[in-house]
Amino acid sequence: MSQKALTYAEALTYLASIQNGTSLPKVQGRVIRSGTKYIAGLAAGLAAKNGLLIEASTLPATGLNNFPKGNMLPKGTYLLVIGARILFDTTASVALPTAAWKSEAPANWKNGELKISQNGTGILFETSITDVTNFKSSTGNDDDFRDIVPVLLRPESAFDFQVALASGAVTDQAYKLELRVIEIVDPTGN
Repeated sequence: MSQKALTYAEALTYLASIQNGTSLPKVQGRVIRSGTKYIAGLAAGLAAKNGLLIEASTLPATGLNNFPKGNMLPKGTYLLVIGARILFDTTASVALPTAAWKSEAPANWKNGELKISQNGTGILFETSITDVTNFKSSTGNDDDFRDIVPVLLRPESAFDFQVALASGAVTDQAYKLELRVIEIVDPTGN
């Protein structure tokens, strides 16, 4: 394969060629691993950010965000998103580092929408927020994840996770968007 950006079809071809082994699979020089990427925040600040959950200036912080470069993947890193969920904590005076993520989704979120898009591609995923939440309360179990038709986030191209809430956000609403991903990394940076 030439040194060029992966297409969605090529990413799926890599996945199909993974063999069982004792370490991370490597296909045509690219390391493939599964994981969960996440971004957490307070709903009160979303209106000022046009509903964007992650921005270029967002820095990694344990428990809050594990995307390496804000809303852009580094050169040679692709994320194939295969599942999504949003968790909530609505306890009084919630603080992100200590959020328990066991609350029912607030009504303004239940009636809202989530979009994932990327420059040059447009909208990759769009759904009602109730589709990616446990309707009664968050359990933290795998059954809270919504399997989606896989979408590929490419390196060096800004992506957006954006919500449109049904009414203005109120205080004491913390959210955590979690994405199940298959990460494809070219160690040479291509």
